[in-house]
Amino acid sequence: MNGPRIGLEIHQQLAAGKLFCRCPSELHERVRGEFVRHLSPTLSELGDVDKAARLESEKGMSFRYQDTESSCLVEADEEPPHRPDEDAIDLALTVALMLGAEPVDEIEFMRKIVLDGSNTTGFQRTALIARGGEILVGGERVRISAVCLEEDAARRVESGGCGATFRLDRLGIPLVEVATEPDIGAPDMARDAALAIGRLLRDTGKARRGIGSVREDINISVPGGARVEIKGVQELGMISSYISGEIGRQERLIGIARVLAERVASAPSGEAADITHLLKGTGSKMVSGAIAKGGKALAIRLPGFAGALGIQKDGGKGLGTELAQRARTVGVKGLMHSDELPGYGITDDEKSAIEKELRCGPTDAFLFLVADGEKGKAAIARVTERAAEALKGVPEETRDPAPDGGSTYSRPLPGGARMYPETDVPPILVTEERLKRLRENLPKSAAVRKKELKERYPGIDEQRISIAVDEREDGLIGEILERICACGAPDPKTASVVFSAVLYTPESKALSKEELTSIFTGLAEGSFSKEAVPAVIAHYAANPGATLASALGAIGAGSVSSGEMEKIISEVVAENKDLISARGEGALAPLMGEVMKRLRGRADGKLVSEALKREMKKLV
Repeated sequence: MNGPRIGLEIHQQLAAGKLFCRCPSELHERVRGEFVRHLSPTLSELGDVDKAARLESEKGMSFRYQDTESSCLVEADEEPPHRPDEDAIDLALTVALMLGAEPVDEIEFMRKIVLDGSNTTGFQRTALIARGGEILVGGERVRISAVCLEEDAARRVESGGCGATFRLDRLGIPLVEVATEPDIGAPDMARDAALAIGRLLRDTGKARRGIGSVREDINISVPGGARVEIKGVQELGMISSYISGEIGRQERLIGIARVLAERVASAPSGEAADITHLLKGTGSKMVSGAIAKGGKALAIRLPGFAGALGIQKDGGKGLGTELAQRARTVGVKGLMHSDELPGYGITDDEKSAIEKELRCGPTDAFLFLVADGEKGKAAIARVTERAAEALKGVPEETRDPAPDGGSTYSRPLPGGARMYPETDVPPILVTEERLKRLRENLPKSAAVRKKELKERYPGIDEQRISIAVDEREDGLIGEILERICACGAPDPKTASVVFSAVLYTPESKALSKEELTSIFTGLAEGSFSKEAVPAVIAHYAANPGATLASALGAIGAGSVSSGEMEKIISEVVAENKDLISARGEGALAPLMGEVMKRLRGRADGKLVSEALKREMKKLV
């Protein structure tokens, strides 16, 4: 592949119990208690410390954890994990089989070191479920690298200072991860691949819905670049933008590296210079304010970097942004560089004084920041490291998605040193009997289910068929209509009402299958008209334990005799003679509304319309 190489990691929450305890997989806002932890890195199986974990630990963060009704001692890391949830394992294996992947013989959970506070243990439990498989995207094959099962992280609810607060309700919800090979060559293809994998996951009927239930990690590299991971993308429609932005960023960095090589540029050497005395009287409020609080202005010379830090010829950001993002990893903001000066209150004379102090040549650049001593030194060390990486081109790293379609530096790309065996969870043998049972009950694809619905209910339009399948309401609708068949085959009108009521009446989500079946059986038997269905459903939802008889009585929606209907129509027509004389057939709509209001859904709208037209014709 000569162009960009793109791979995806799709993480989908599963509608099963928590992976390592028997708590429900539900989010709660009521907090029962709190505790605080400090996390430290551990050695890997080979005795190494992962560089990403080391960086997180050097931040010196403390983490507050909130206990809820969906968490227990397992989430608090005060009790060993229980045996993994069998439903979650079945679901992960089902996904693997649907992708054509080859399941492993034995599932063994590993510990993946994570020190950002999202897990009380300092690691995430994850297991390989299967390898291989593929999915077709626009006729092109995208290979599946692995299918994994892991526990979701705790929910961050607050950040600030040297700590963060997490809620434990989300921690432990099972996640299936589908990782592709880097077979994707274009941003739009990546979006389509994510859509295709998402549809397959929804076809299981066990993919949780809602904000945060699915997340995508995007791995991108360009020729001459390096693998960069944009982690935690939640908006599917933004995938193309993030990839395009990262491709542009890597191409700019490669171009900058070429220019630096031509200039024989070099990384900063030696310690940073203290230039506080040059800026004590500066007009920059940000700088003077930080110095007044005891901060020191530290500067470094960047040999040969002039012009590489600011906005580039293509309008993209230069190295200045990259360096500033590294400084922020230790909590230092407000980095300034020579390509953007004079500016931000720093004068041309002050810029010249700094250049003289640092002995800058015509092609040299400089940068400075203001912070307390130790934090400033740590920030300068991060910036110096990033400047050295710029000479080579694109560094491998993990980045966070930004709302504008760009990304910001998060941490180094993790390596194999972050993994070591989980000793508290025994291996799980994947038997042929288990795989046989799952293969015999693989979910039908959305395309197959749509085809079956069209054949079974030819009078239902394409839109409702698609919504029913996408929202996975087709099974419920089918069961309701099959039960109605026991009382007599439902006519197309009844099927249409059932589809519309289940799909478009919000209150129906609160009703059981038995309650909905009772309502629609009454409709099929003529106990009330279809116009009363929304009111009946609303009554059931507002009154647990309601019956059809009580609902019809409460809303006055029992069936109406033809004589009573004609009497009401005659009264409405007589009361509106002037309107009929003035507007003729144009008076039908307002009169229809008045008649239906008085009938309160007890008669079919078509029958009422025909009877009303006859009565109006008599008057004319």
